[in-house]
Amino acid sequence: HLILHLLRACAVILMIIFHLYYDLSVLGIAPRDMNTTFWYYFPRLIVFLFLFSMGVSLKLAHFPVINWLKIKKRLIQLGLFAFIISTATYILFPQNWIYFGTLHCIFVGTILGLPLLRYPKLSWLLIIIIPASYLYFNIQFSDLALLKSIKSMDYIPIYPWLWVILLGQELGPLFLKMKVPENIFFRKIAICGQHSLLIYLLHQPL
Repeated sequence: HLILHLLRACAVILMIIFHLYYDLSVLGIAPRDMNTTFWYYFPRLIVFLFLFSMGVSLKLAHFPVINWLKIKKRLIQLGLFAFIISTATYILFPQNWIYFGTLHCIFVGTILGLPLLRYPKLSWLLIIIIPASYLYFNIQFSDLALLKSIKSMDYIPIYPWLWVILLGQELGPLFLKMKVPENIFFRKIAICGQHSLLIYLLHQPL
């Protein structure tokens, strides 16, 4: 589906832009304040796009019947890459290592999202309750005593981000009905979306 590849491509392009600025800020070339309004919300928009597209993909590939062979292969792949990222960042950046980043969230979100594909009412209930409870109680799991000294470079907790995955699952059929011009320009951009995981893993080291 071209529209799905384009959504992922959009997330990939925005991610590269953000990480370029992040790298320049670490090198002291750009201002290092990443908590200003724009630079705080910009990466969260990127995560939203990635997780929403992931939810759409789950609905597309595993409803009404879950393809267990495909999902096992995907989980092994995600788990391995998540482990490598955690290990590498722990060695290189022990005070900022990634213990639960985007790939970790996608891994756990896949496991939690799959059984909810057949229960749309429960999914919509969680889509409402999770962000509402998060905003009301302001629960921050990064404040746990064990993790207080670690300011992870990429922390995407499954709570509250699970609601975005579920939103993608439930809006997936409507989203895939959207039409975009199937010209060479959009097809070229969509290539980034088709290889989003590879780009995600390689762009930062490069």
